[in-house]
Amino acid sequence: MNNGPDAHTLYVNDRAQLVPHDTLAGTEYELRCERVSPRLMGFWHAAFWNLSLPGQVRAYVVRRGQVVVHRSLVVRGRSKFQFLQDSDIEIGPCWTHPEYRGQGIYPSVLTHIMQTELSEGNAYMIVRDSNRESLRGIAKVGFRSTGRCVRVDALKRYRVQ
Repeated sequence: MNNGPDAHTLYVNDRAQLVPHDTLAGTEYELRCERVSPRLMGFWHAAFWNLSLPGQVRAYVVRRGQVVVHRSLVVRGRSKFQFLQDSDIEIGPCWTHPEYRGQGIYPSVLTHIMQTELSEGNAYMIVRDSNRESLRGIAKVGFRSTGRCVRVDALKRYRVQ
């Protein structure tokens, strides 16, 4: 088992486990679902997601004015994990601008994604074990560990151990 700095753990949450978290209501932040674009992520990252999973990836983006404060990608079904059901989603990768971390934006976006995307099924996330900030954010909305992950190819597909 890989326990080094690149070790990853798979986390799961269903709507029954969701602990709602919303710090965006009544603020100057705007949250919306967008397509993955070079303007949002840079050319190479956008090309990777659009070519490896064409039409399957949505980006939930928080902006404050023109500044991208946070983004979380969402993929439905078996694109990365063969054990997922059609009603399941995988959330990630996620990113929050360093100047806006610690304000509850990440758990608020996860809450919104789960309330929007899941009528049934589960939400899964892969989190690097060394990413303490992300681990705190997903714990706030009720994600729990369900297995260790190993990346199996350059398309960022994983196998669960």
